[in-house]
Amino acid sequence: MEATIVNEVLEVEEEAQLPSTFKEAAQFMESLNKVIAHQDDVVSAAEQIDKLIALVEPYQQQPNLLDPYLKAMIETLIGTLREHIQNCNFTPSSQPKKFIFQHQLFRLLYHLAKIRGYKIVMNLFSHDVRDLEPTFYYLISELQSGSWESVYMLLVWLSMICLVPFDLAKIDSGYSAQADFKSLAHHMIQVCKDLLQSSGKASLSAAILLGKLLTRKDLISSHLAGYLEWAQTKLVEGSSPFLSHGVLYSLVAITKSGSREELLPFLSHIFRMHHTFSGTRVA
Repeated sequence: MEATIVNEVLEVEEEAQLPSTFKEAAQFMESLNKVIAHQDDVVSAAEQIDKLIALVEPYQQQPNLLDPYLKAMIETLIGTLREHIQNCNFTPSSQPKKFIFQHQLFRLLYHLAKIRGYKIVMNLFSHDVRDLEPTFYYLISELQSGSWESVYMLLVWLSMICLVPFDLAKIDSGYSAQADFKSLAHHMIQVCKDLLQSSGKASLSAAILLGKLLTRKDLISSHLAGYLEWAQTKLVEGSSPFLSHGVLYSLVAITKSGSREELLPFLSHIFRMHHTFSGTRVA
């Protein structure tokens, strides 16, 4: 009885110590704007980003307290990164470059997504149709010279941008009617396939992007069946546990992203793959 009372008192005291608001909001935004204003000072930027992360980390138990300020925080970060990406003007043949300052911004963005949840943070990202190709080609460069936080957040960002209500073929600057042409969508799917075998966070975000891409109305009939055949082959081969997990993540993402009516012709295939992998036979 006494132990119960003591525990209840401790719980009440603990709750009383929890913050009721993000009291460092003004300090956070002021420091963030200063960091962005001095992009050339890379060493200082890394130190300041560490301090900004330290300001938000204590709110992991109450991430909703960040909500009144989250829009301003994300829009400031994404706006700065978007301007940088547009200025890079990367193409499929561009040589990779290392952008240390931007890696720091992506690192902060990742921590905000970790604390508040990537779905909530993702909904605050810009998703202009003009951003799709530049952001994807920037991702290609980051895969060779960037940080894992950059790659993870770029994939999450692309998951938002690819929801634009336009046929991707119409916004593919390299589109060609030739039979051997490989579309932007094809290249995006291929990059995600390669990343599924990653042992890090990129596998999960690649699966999320695949779920969004393959359930688009202009892609589901032309790409999903082929992807499922590839996925089944990889699961049967079982050559890499990381790849198998990545493939399974992607199947979950596909079933979450697509509508029941559009996925109905593919569901039996997806369920059979799941049961085959888990060792359960399906009639």
